[in-house]
Amino acid sequence: MSDKVEVRGADDSHVEVQARHLLDVTFKYTWKIENYFKIVEQGLSIDSPTFHVNVNGMKTEWSMALRFWTNEDGRNLTNPVVVCLNLVSSSPGIDTGESENVQVFIHTSIHTCKV
Repeated sequence: MSDKVEVRGADDSHVEVQARHLLDVTFKYTWKIENYFKIVEQGLSIDSPTFHVNVNGMKTEWSMALRFWTNEDGRNLTNPVVVCLNLVSSSPGIDTGESENVQVFIHTSIHTCKV
């Protein structure tokens, strides 16, 4: 029997991943940020649309955010940045009568894309 994982983005697209063990599950969420340098210059924060992950009935909603360090004049720096992964909401899966323990490991990468 395989475990099921479903990932759904803000545009309601989704991917369901099946793995023999949940430890084997990996998914990729790509967040393209338009006008990144202009946003930084304006001193704004950046928040992603939410995305949904469903693991064996345990439904979670996530978002990502970029927060910027500032220089001595209070202006945002383009480097370094703080990448935040936010758990927005969660609902329990199948009630087994036992407490649920969840571990999240995140790997991030940031790329400059020329389109």
